[in-house]
Amino acid sequence: MTLAVSDLAVHHGAVLIFGAVMFYVAALRMAWALSRGTALLAAAGDRRIAYAAALGAAPDAVAAFSASADRDHVWSSFGGSWHRVVVGSPRAKYVPGAAGLAGVTALGFPFAVMGLYVLDHAGPMWATVFAVFPGCTWWICALWVYWSAARLPRLAEFDGQVLKLWTEAGEEESEAETYCVAIDDGMSERAWALGIGRQAYASTRAGMLVRVRVDPRRNQLLALSPAGAVTDR
Repeated sequence: MTLAVSDLAVHHGAVLIFGAVMFYVAALRMAWALSRGTALLAAAGDRRIAYAAALGAAPDAVAAFSASADRDHVWSSFGGSWHRVVVGSPRAKYVPGAAGLAGVTALGFPFAVMGLYVLDHAGPMWATVFAVFPGCTWWICALWVYWSAARLPRLAEFDGQVLKLWTEAGEEESEAETYCVAIDDGMSERAWALGIGRQAYASTRAGMLVRVRVDPRRNQLLALSPAGAVTDR
């Protein structure tokens, strides 16, 4: 009976020792994984996010650095701290220039003359009706042209960081592939998404600090270079 109890005690002791060893190994593996993830995030630039991710308190931060992250949102460290920016469309825009402003202003004179004629012959009520329609076909277009021309400068020049590069297929088979770049200027919640030349695309890398010249009215890249001398697109 004494031998049986002794054997049972030895068996239980071995089980406890084996369980403790397995728990210790699992704890070491978890600590290594957390420290590796923390190091990767910390190396990216912000230790606070790394520590929070390691402790499981920042699942969004971990997801943002994964391959399945939202392609329309990119994390950037440009400016000294991590922030999330939106990457829009690199397609060119149309904003009326001097000719558009002159044209829409010139079209206003016929409507003004006709409005005065209606006011003189039919009274204020019919003059107001004329101003609403068909007069609105001019002043609505005029407001859009004036507002579009005034809200954006003709030229923007800034230092930024390349966040990502990608290509987009042409809308039609005959259209060439478009090379695109997203650049964070450190001031806006939206990154500059721009078309870029093939040679510049080949020599540009994510993470580069660059000097950029852009036409904001047309969303057109004018020049791009590593911080220093400006190289044409």
